[in-house]
Amino acid sequence: MKILFDGRVLSHSHFTGVENYAKILYQKFSISNNTTLLKPKTQNTILQHLWEHIILPWKAREYDLLFSPANIAPIWKPKNTKLVVTLHDNAFMTHPKSVSKLFYLYYKYAIPHTLKIADSVITISEFSKSEIIKSYPFVKDKIEVIYNGVNTQQFSHINYDDKERYILFVGSLSPRKNIMRLIKAFEVMTLEDDIVLKIVGNFSNIFTLSKEEQEILQKARENKKIIFLENIGNQKLVELYQKAMIFIFPSTYEGFGLPPLEAMACGTPVISSNIAPLSEVCGDAAIYIDPYSVKDIADTMSTLLEDVVLQNDLIKKGFHRVKQFTWDTSAKKYIEVFKKVL
Repeated sequence: MKILFDGRVLSHSHFTGVENYAKILYQKFSISNNTTLLKPKTQNTILQHLWEHIILPWKAREYDLLFSPANIAPIWKPKNTKLVVTLHDNAFMTHPKSVSKLFYLYYKYAIPHTLKIADSVITISEFSKSEIIKSYPFVKDKIEVIYNGVNTQQFSHINYDDKERYILFVGSLSPRKNIMRLIKAFEVMTLEDDIVLKIVGNFSNIFTLSKEEQEILQKARENKKIIFLENIGNQKLVELYQKAMIFIFPSTYEGFGLPPLEAMACGTPVISSNIAPLSEVCGDAAIYIDPYSVKDIADTMSTLLEDVVLQNDLIKKGFHRVKQFTWDTSAKKYIEVFKKVL
């Protein structure tokens, strides 16, 4: 079985969740399978997508299977080459205002076409599967769920005494990540406290922000207790997870939600929004909030900061929960799908 791994997203200058997912999967595939990584050499986004649709499928003629790990696949596939694609979620359909118009229009055409020509479709949670089938019923008989994993060699815990007084958030500026309510909640709860909020992520301009959201962000950047950290390295990210008092993930929509599991692996108690995919992933190892309630977000953060017993209980449950999500298991399930398709 000769596998061609679509490495378009691995050419991006900045890595987020999907890029890291693709990088880890390729590393796992290449250990014991005949897998070739192919990626564009250009940093130009438009040229990268042209490469995806022209060069990549032409090269794929020499392989048994092409795997595209990041939602989009070539618009055509060679006659004798099978295509497997991962569609991480259906956010562009359910939250169209959270992305640019160009991004939306591209996905509106590309996603259904990709799903139609794919021999198998993989997604990352039962929630995402149900959302995708709602929009594209024809995919029902060829879509499977394979959970993401946590790299526990990278994300590991340290002595709890080394914790520092800050709350951590990891994500993007997409409105569905709910940063604006998090900022408002933090401003309410920290009027007389020394706690700091650290917001870590890739603050890309593909996300459309309203004038009000831009003003909230600008005000937050002027607040000395709110620290924005962009495009940091993996080592720094792990350190931030390890030393945080609390990790909070208040998203209103997710396909999976890997950052809470990474925080658990680093020994940090997690607060998560109560949406279906996050409760599916976090189980009993997190405290849940109403992501639409600024008061609930603020109250829950304050409560957890003051309750050491609850913190330790969540840390222990987090360690147990993370064991259920490994990249080795995920990679094996992908290879099983590839073999079934072939």
